[in-house]
Amino acid sequence: MSQPTNNMPIIPPAVIPPPFDVEGRIAELQKMLDDDATEPGQKINLKAVIEMYRKGELPKGMGKLTIFQNGKVCEIPDFNNMTPWWAEVCLFEAVLSYIFIYFV
Repeated sequence: MSQPTNNMPIIPPAVIPPPFDVEGRIAELQKMLDDDATEPGQKINLKAVIEMYRKGELPKGMGKLTIFQNGKVCEIPDFNNMTPWWAEVCLFEAVLSYIFIYFV
């Protein structure tokens, strides 16, 4: 393994996720909403998801799960698996990252 020169430590590269594309996500959801194959119970949920994105209420944050049922946000204890449901989870979000380099 090579030694750092000038007492400068080796810093591993940082992986910065791409920013979350809200407009792109709305377009995907709208396409599903417009599809005749999507069942009516699910369309109610899709409309609620789109509305929350438009209001800026989604995404909630990286790794946060939001479940929709009957066109409303529901919590896991209230979840009914006999009714159509939709889950949105943000795997990436727009993050502001600072990389600090420490020189010895």
